[in-house]
Amino acid sequence: MRVAGLIRSIAAIWVLVAVCFPAGARSAVIIDSILVRVYDNVGIVTADLNDALKHSREILRRAEVSVDWVQCPARRTGSVPAICDTSPGNSEMVVRLIEGAEKDRDKRPLGQPLLDRSRGTGVFATVFMNRVDRFAEVAQYSRSVVLGRAIAHEIGHLILGTDEHSATGLMREVWTVEQLVRNRSEDWQFSPAQTFELRSAWLAGGSLASKSQATPPKRPRT
Repeated sequence: MRVAGLIRSIAAIWVLVAVCFPAGARSAVIIDSILVRVYDNVGIVTADLNDALKHSREILRRAEVSVDWVQCPARRTGSVPAICDTSPGNSEMVVRLIEGAEKDRDKRPLGQPLLDRSRGTGVFATVFMNRVDRFAEVAQYSRSVVLGRAIAHEIGHLILGTDEHSATGLMREVWTVEQLVRNRSEDWQFSPAQTFELRSAWLAGGSLASKSQATPPKRPRT
C-alpha cells in the first residue's frame, strides 16, 4: 500500500510539472559545459583572442550550449595549463588556430572540422587565421567578431558530428562580405531547429565520449 501511494504521489508531481511548465520552457535547459582547448599557433594578441572567445561563447549560449575555454599558446614564454599537453578527455574539444597558406587566404570556408565520417564523430577543428583576417579586412569589420563566429561554427560541426551546412544562419557554408556588413542577427546564430539538434546530439553522446564519469575533472576557466 505504501508503494502504491508513493507511485501515485510521484505521478501527481509529474502532472503538476507538466501543467505549470510548458514544453518550450522545460526544454530550455543549458546542457553540460564543453571544455574547448584553443591552441593558438599564430600568436594572437591576448585581448583580441579573449574578445573572440567572448563572442563565440555568447553565440553558443544562445543555442543552449555552455563552453569553458582553455587557451594553449604556441609561444610558451610563461606558464601553460598542464591540460594543454594531454589528450582530450570526455566532454572536450580542440580548436586549432593556424596561419594557413598564403595562396588560400581568399578561400572559404574559414575553418575545417576533422570528422570520422563512418561514425559521425569529431573533437578537433582548425580555423585559418589568414582567411579570417582577409575576410575582416575586405569587409572592414572586427577581426575578433569574425574569429568568434568561425570558432562557434566549427564547434557546431563537432557537436553534430557532420560537415553538412544549412542554407541560412551561422551554419551556412559560405559567408559573404554583404552579410557581414549587414550584420543581421539571424545570419550569425543557430536556428531553432539547429539548437534542438545540438542539444539532442550532446545529450545522446553526440561526437564525444560517454559523459558517465562519476567525478568529472576540475576545469580551468578563462
